[in-house]
Amino acid sequence: WDFFSKELQDILVEDDGVWLYKEMLHPDLKNLAFCGRASTFCSPLHASLQSLWLLDHYNGNIQLPSQQVMIDEIDQMRVFKRSVSHWVPQRSAAAQKYFYQLLDGLLTDMGFCYKRQPLMEQFSALAYAPVLEYFNQKCSGKRNLV
Repeated sequence: WDFFSKELQDILVEDDGVWLYKEMLHPDLKNLAFCGRASTFCSPLHASLQSLWLLDHYNGNIQLPSQQVMIDEIDQMRVFKRSVSHWVPQRSAAAQKYFYQLLDGLLTDMGFCYKRQPLMEQFSALAYAPVLEYFNQKCSGKRNLV
């Protein structure tokens, strides 16, 4: 995080990482977003869905909750991760233990109804291939498409 100014580092960085809403947004920094920093079982898929979520948000299809709601959700995740993980400098980015919930939350926010059966379906990024097609259809005619 050394590439950020001292002022931004003071806002963002805690001793166990940077805690963000949806693993992407800091409630105090309106014009800054991160994609792909969460460590998951399939980080490229997660980063791709994050970028689609951000595109949907910036196109006006996803409204952010209030700053307090974002702070509360970050606080809940901080408590959870600190209770189930040993301290490491990037504990905030560790997402393996709730990987499916991250993906499902992003898809739900985008209005995508996808019925996945995680205990019975072998996981693969290809299982989420219909998402890009759905998203392109949903956004057809808008600027800044993938």
